[in-house]
Amino acid sequence: MGHKKSDLEKQLEVAEAETLTVRNDLKIALKRIEDLQVAISGEIDSDSISDQDSDSSDEDMASFMDHHRRAMSVQREREMKARESVMRDIRRKENHMRAF
Repeated sequence: MGHKKSDLEKQLEVAEAETLTVRNDLKIALKRIEDLQVAISGEIDSDSISDQDSDSSDEDMASFMDHHRRAMSVQREREMKARESVMRDIRRKENHMRAF
C-alpha cells in the first residue's frame, strides 16, 4: 500500500513538472506568435510605404528569426535541466524511501 502511494506521488510530481513545462512552452509559443505578427505587420506597413526598404525588412526578419532560434535553444536547455532536476529529486526520494 505504501509503495503504491509512493509510486503515485512520483507520478504526480512528474505530471506536475510536465504541466509546468507545457505551460512554459505555451507562453513561449504565444510570445513567438505575437512577435511574428508584429514583424509581419511591420513588414506589410513598410511594403505599403516603399519598396526601398525591402532589404532592411529582410534583414529585420532574418535578425528576428536568428534571435528566436537562440531563445528557443536556451529555453529547451532550461526545460531539460528542470526535468533532470525533478527526476534527480524523485530518484533521491526513492533511494531515501528504500533506506527505511
